[in-house]
Amino acid sequence: MSSVFGWLGIREQKGIIADARRHMEKVLETVSLLGPVVEALCDGRIDEANQLHEKLAATEHEADIIRRDIMTRLYHGLLHPLERQDLSRLLGSMDDVADQAEGASRIAILFDQSPGLYKEELVYFTNLLQQATSQLAQSLEMLSSDRIDQALEACTQVEILEEEGDRLKHDIMKKLFSADLPANLLLLLYILVESMENTIDRAEDSADLVRVLAVSQKR
Repeated sequence: MSSVFGWLGIREQKGIIADARRHMEKVLETVSLLGPVVEALCDGRIDEANQLHEKLAATEHEADIIRRDIMTRLYHGLLHPLERQDLSRLLGSMDDVADQAEGASRIAILFDQSPGLYKEELVYFTNLLQQATSQLAQSLEMLSSDRIDQALEACTQVEILEEEGDRLKHDIMKKLFSADLPANLLLLLYILVESMENTIDRAEDSADLVRVLAVSQKR
């Protein structure tokens, strides 16, 4: 069995692949909801932002349940200990992407006034997060079907997007600290941007783990 999941028995393999993809779909769905939360906030639609956050938080919780189920199956399955460790780290890192996105959304709904002046930058940042997570999902898809070169390329795209996120954070911070903002608004914007950066950083961490698995499978 040539797949990266080839160390599993046939029946277990199919279930693990299906659940890993299902987990990644929930992670991507969680991150994708952050953009609408931030956009509603910047437009002053506070009630809508809160409703979207609840949906995002529920989706993140679903991702966490799937991850815990997979982890239980892994530790009672047929994996070699080192292989089990690598896949467990990847699942945990992917779940961290959703956790960080949920944290950013939680910060967003704390605003008592719209940060509308920063809408363009904040919404663009959420788009970067979604693109990076989508590329991460692609890398897992390629890895599970032995398209190793494509998996590595998707990992590289995650890294490129993370670097763009770093540049964007720098630009936003420069703009924030040169503006005359109330202390509470400045603090919340700072924490929100930090949380967004943490989200894309976790996506890059996950891509690095996919890269390790991909290289180990390349013949």
